[in-house]
Amino acid sequence: MGHFFILGVMNKMDSFSKKPTTAEEQVGILQQRGMLVADSAHAMEFLNYCSYYRFCGYALHFERLTNIGERTHSYNPGTTFEAVERIYHFDAALRRLMFHYTTLIEVNFRASFSNISAQFYNNAHWFMDPVRFLDPDKHTEFLQLCQQEVKRSREIFITSYKNKYTTPALPPIWMLTELMSFSVWSKLYQNLADKSLKHQIANAQNVPEKYLISWLQALTVLRNLCAHHSRIWNRNFTQAPLLSNSMKKKVIPTQHKKIFALLLVIYDLLKTIKREKDFYSDLTDLFSQYPEIDLRNLGFAASSSIIVR
Repeated sequence: MGHFFILGVMNKMDSFSKKPTTAEEQVGILQQRGMLVADSAHAMEFLNYCSYYRFCGYALHFERLTNIGERTHSYNPGTTFEAVERIYHFDAALRRLMFHYTTLIEVNFRASFSNISAQFYNNAHWFMDPVRFLDPDKHTEFLQLCQQEVKRSREIFITSYKNKYTTPALPPIWMLTELMSFSVWSKLYQNLADKSLKHQIANAQNVPEKYLISWLQALTVLRNLCAHHSRIWNRNFTQAPLLSNSMKKKVIPTQHKKIFALLLVIYDLLKTIKREKDFYSDLTDLFSQYPEIDLRNLGFAASSSIIVR
């Protein structure tokens, strides 16, 4: 009976019936909902560039809510199109900054992982042995991913390897690290069976192993969001990093899923390559360009203070 009831409810769901709207109509909708638009022509141009749906994701922050937190689809008095647009541009700039510095962290981690593991086993293809991993199924999945990437790769070093060698089927670890994504190496590190190897790799990052695993996972999510142009301003991240005791003193407990916690992680990991001061400077410059941005929406303790170091 229960299954029939569920199916019955599903059959009664409404069909999507919204019609496409022009940029001019979209500006009108925003105005009807209480948003102030000083320059309609510019607003239409921006919506054609940004898309109405994407813009409304940022405007959601300005919506009035009912006493029980439900949406009213109307904006708070004084909400301007320009204010929402500024947040959009700030978020884009923050994404570029995050992508740049997480790339530096990724490249450094891949190099450390490759160099240390190859020397540890004195074997360029150590990763092909399932005995060296905790979960054999995850190891098999890793090898399959490698085979797929190698097969479709047009990189010169991969083509050269395939032309010159028949075995092993996969290239050495230092070639694979240039081919596979950050998330792949993060998962492989977590799956390593030898605790001594894990410890050596974590030491190279000047981070305890338990933190490194968590941080790599969290930064993988952040980097993927940046690569796909997703909003990171005022976002609660699904993968919150494990915080050290010193970090916990700076992070508001209820805000541990905001980007501020990730900024602390990035700052710490950049110390290994001596780029943490550049990161802090770039972050400070960005915030100074957008003084109206309330940093509390990023998880900071105050509206305009930067406490990362």
